[in-house]
Amino acid sequence: MAVTARSVCTANPLIPIIADADTRGGNALNVQRTVKDLIAAGAAGCFLEDQAWPKKCGKIISVIPAEEHAAKIASARDAIGNSDFFLVARTDARATSAKTGLSDAVARANLYMEAGADACIVEAPRDDDDLKEIGRCTKGYRVCNMIEGGVTPLHAPEELKEMGFHLIVQPLTALYASARAIVDVLRSLKEKGTTRDNLDKMATFEEFNQLVSLESWFELEARYSNLKSAVGGRGSASRVATTAAVAVALICLFAQAEYALAATYTVGGSGGWTLNVASWPKGKRFRAGDTLIFKYDRTLHNVVGLNKGGYDSCRTPGGAKVYSSGNDQIKLVKGLNYFICNFPGHCESAMKIAVNAA
Repeated sequence: MAVTARSVCTANPLIPIIADADTRGGNALNVQRTVKDLIAAGAAGCFLEDQAWPKKCGKIISVIPAEEHAAKIASARDAIGNSDFFLVARTDARATSAKTGLSDAVARANLYMEAGADACIVEAPRDDDDLKEIGRCTKGYRVCNMIEGGVTPLHAPEELKEMGFHLIVQPLTALYASARAIVDVLRSLKEKGTTRDNLDKMATFEEFNQLVSLESWFELEARYSNLKSAVGGRGSASRVATTAAVAVALICLFAQAEYALAATYTVGGSGGWTLNVASWPKGKRFRAGDTLIFKYDRTLHNVVGLNKGGYDSCRTPGGAKVYSSGNDQIKLVKGLNYFICNFPGHCESAMKIAVNAA
């Protein structure tokens, strides 16, 4: 799960991603590891629920004792520490009893909030009366799950806000919509042998290219292709003239949109900011304005931006900038940029990088 979260967060570094950590089977120690892994992956938060493992979503649901899940929430809060990480405690107790399920769920949600959650979600309210009761009786921020075809009535954001909710989750909307679209178009293709009657329900070639920002990738490719040509230094006079013309065009483009082509790099790749990372910049071309993303467990590491003397000696000089969020995004300046971890022994274990930005 943490590997998937890291991939999603790396692909969308400016979007806060809240992961569904499910029951995170095991005890409070397993929960701590999960939370630390998600923080290191760059997630902005997670859901932790009190269903018994293995889960039986949509069937007969059972939940673990409230005090056991409260302990898990408390352990998650300890693991979060000072990290900017949003913890949502979920209870599925509403589905355990038509008579007492709602009151039990409300009591559990409040207990989990006291244990350290930032928000609570009571899963599967059965009607508007349930929703209003949850809005009145639970503490803190409230999350509402909107699932098409579920037992909870579907509502617009303003309607849920009036009932006391602050965050709405639509976890299956895109999946259900895309599944229906795929089934419909493939059925038509099977029956008619063509999709010409379904074109109004499909993205056009141009729309799809816009969706994936294809033009920006062409621009990025052109940037590196022309850099390669300039480094090679070989070719006919006409190629040189063409390269020069393109270079001028690129310079004009950069002048108008300095950050449009700026690249983003995750330091250390999938391994993140850790020991023995000093060789990571080798073979890469960096430019002023590029962004380095440092992903790490903030309880184990930090990032320090400093001068060459501090880098060489592994000592932090006065005035050095220290970062400790666990998901630091640092923009490169022109010239040499030096970074280390100043936790004892880490810099000496090659947890440092020197990046030269053109």
